Amino acid sequence: EETTCAAAALVSTLVSRNDDVHRLMAKSRLVPVILNRLVLSTCVVSSHKECASSYADFRGASADDYFSATVRDLSHNSAQHKLLMASGGVESMLTVMQSERRVARINAACALANLVGKEE
Repeated sequence: EETTCAAAALVSTLVSRNDDVHRLMAKSRLVPVILNRLVLSTCVVSSHKECASSYADFRGASADDYFSATVRDLSHNSAQHKLLMASGGVESMLTVMQSERRVARINAACALANLVGKEE
């Protein structure tokens, strides 16, 4: 879990700092993997106790927090909307909205607003 959190932090940092990385994310096919990981998270599908015992780094952030931030950052780029929606991003973010992790819920809400809020 520590390795996953560190990898999620790295991906989140790269995506948030450099828009050129967004294309690389699409080519690497990492977006569907991230979305699937978020949906299967213990903080979404399990009890509060299991979520509270999951790994968080020295900032108190979990892999869910970082991965949801990655999706949020990608959703700010309109060129990534088609990929996110085709990969099930809307459904995944709706599921993450049920998470015990407050930060993940906020990131999911922002991503949803970017992906579908403009259509309504």
